[in-house]
Amino acid sequence: MNRREFLVKSAILGSATMLPMKSLANFLQDDPFTELRGNVGTFVMSGGTIGWLINDDGVVIVDSQYPANAAKCVEGIEVKTNVEFDFLLNTHHHGDHTGGNKAFEGKVRHIVAHQNVPALQEVVMTYC
Repeated sequence: MNRREFLVKSAILGSATMLPMKSLANFLQDDPFTELRGNVGTFVMSGGTIGWLINDDGVVIVDSQYPANAAKCVEGIEVKTNVEFDFLLNTHHHGDHTGGNKAFEGKVRHIVAHQNVPALQEVVMTYC
C-alpha cells in the first residue's frame, strides 16, 4: 500500500467511525427523526442535530440548524403533535445552531440563549 492509498483509506475509516450508526441509518432511510427514548429525540440533517422533547405540556427544541432544515423539523414535529412549541434553546451562536431560528418564529413562545448570542451573531454576520 502506498502513502496515498493509506491516507485515503485512513480518512474514510476515520470518518466512518465518527458517525453515530443511528444517524447514518436515518440518513440512508431519508428519515431525519430518531426517537431516543419516550418523547425525546433528534432531528439530523446537513448542518447538525436538532434535539426535541414532546409531551402533553409542550414542545422544547434544542438548536435550530439552518433555515431549510429547521423548516422541515417544524413540519415534522407538527405532524407528531398539535401541542404548542414552548422553548427553542440555542446552545451557542454558531449558524449551525441558530441559523434556523426564523423557521420557529411564530411557532415557539420563547427563544432562550445566552445574553451575548445576538451580539455574537452580528459579529459573525459582519465577517461573512
